[in-house]
Amino acid sequence: MTVWQFLLPDIGEGTAEGEIVKWYVKEGDPVSEDQPMVEVMTDKATVVIPSPKNGKVSKLFGKVGDMIAVHHPLLELTLSGEEPTLAQAEEARMELDAFAPGGTVSSGTGTEVFEFLLPDIGEGTAEGEIVKWYIKEGDLISEDQPMVEVMTDKATVVIPSPKNGRVIRLFGPVGTVIEVHKPLVSLEVSSTGKNPVKPVPPAANGKQDEKPAGMPPQQIQVLATPGTRKLARNLGIDIAIVQGTGKNGRITDEDVRSVRTGPGPVKKQSQVTSFSVPEKETRPVPQEEIPFTGIRKRIADKMVQSVYTAPHFTYMDEVDVTALVEMRDKLKPAAEKEGIKLTYMPFILKALVEALKRNPVCNATLDEPAKVIRLKKVYNIGIGMDTPTGLIVPVLKNLETKSVFEIAAELKDLGDRTKAGQVRMDELKDGTFTVSNVGAIGGLMATPVINFPEVAILAPGKIQQRPVVVDGKLEIRWMMYHSWSCDHRVVDGADAVRCGNDFARFLSQPEWLLVNLR
Repeated sequence: MTVWQFLLPDIGEGTAEGEIVKWYVKEGDPVSEDQPMVEVMTDKATVVIPSPKNGKVSKLFGKVGDMIAVHHPLLELTLSGEEPTLAQAEEARMELDAFAPGGTVSSGTGTEVFEFLLPDIGEGTAEGEIVKWYIKEGDLISEDQPMVEVMTDKATVVIPSPKNGRVIRLFGPVGTVIEVHKPLVSLEVSSTGKNPVKPVPPAANGKQDEKPAGMPPQQIQVLATPGTRKLARNLGIDIAIVQGTGKNGRITDEDVRSVRTGPGPVKKQSQVTSFSVPEKETRPVPQEEIPFTGIRKRIADKMVQSVYTAPHFTYMDEVDVTALVEMRDKLKPAAEKEGIKLTYMPFILKALVEALKRNPVCNATLDEPAKVIRLKKVYNIGIGMDTPTGLIVPVLKNLETKSVFEIAAELKDLGDRTKAGQVRMDELKDGTFTVSNVGAIGGLMATPVINFPEVAILAPGKIQQRPVVVDGKLEIRWMMYHSWSCDHRVVDGADAVRCGNDFARFLSQPEWLLVNLR
């Protein structure tokens, strides 16, 4: 039997963690390939993750409501099959790596391959550069023994070994840049709780007698996790002065807090003049607190990235859609016979695609490192949907190849599954343009935020009757505002206006949509 730890995969670009919404399995359950195992909610969507293999659930690594970081263990499976050798176990790990990078694979002989991933060293750290290795492949190492020195934009730290074992593989020479949560070292460790190798023993006083060659003394003396180091920085404590009480002298969070709360000042503070102010009687303000976590937090992060990366400008105009209203009314009975609910959105999307074909700079992305603007030749339109768990943007693919009726049917199916939390991961990716339909809930105009890294977004408004002047006469017409936000690094004002004019022309004369139908 092979024991395999299934790690939470990267569900959509930029996803850092997921919340366990529902378990479909429990410890001891047999599972088959593609059987639903767990429902996980991220900032992108709520998705059901299937089993990649046949086997039995031996361990769950969290309960409903727990947050699991990407590439961290989600559950442990005992897979069916013959006991593999250590080399075969490593090969199995690499095969399964395509679905969930990293993991632990048992060799069935008392040892297993443990892949150590670069931890998040400081808030906001995305990668680290290998400065120095203190081990080499084939070395025997003990828990807490220094393995590697890594430099990030926050600090240079020495990372210790989390286990006793033997070094199988180093994932890069000095100078290599490793992303956070990507493999750093592979170790052969015990799968039975007994040491498969004889580690380097610590000295009698709990400290190593010797330090690796070239190791700075202050780095050898400080054993602490990145989280403990961050806590010390937040409390203004020099971690080098903290006495560690953990294994082999490791500094724990409690050690840091004890320094903070112990006798004497932690650090010298500047003197300030204090004075008292008579207290006023205050009454508590009635309020309700909503957790700023999960999808809401991820939406906020995405919006901040967009606003502070892409210089936005917004253009608004209006269009007479009287002919469109009449055409839809005529087509609704035919659509209903085919079981299709015909709204205005399929016509809007079809007109948008035709406008983007004539103004390709609005259907693009900017690759700044390569100094290239990439004009997309497909039209994958994301639709912002208001769901019980927050804003989700599923993507309708290849709309240039589909009819109005086909788009209507696909839009209804995708909308229903998105609101029910059943959208697939592949339906949230590869968008080239986004529509935020504020008109669906009665909005007239908007200044929508671009769905970065796209370069433009459209917000169609509510279709309503208004008095307008037509050929010198006052008439009641069906009118709609349309608002465009664009990335001014790529799209000029004239580009946006031309695209908006083409969009309005197709909507005001919808017979053109039939002429251009493929």
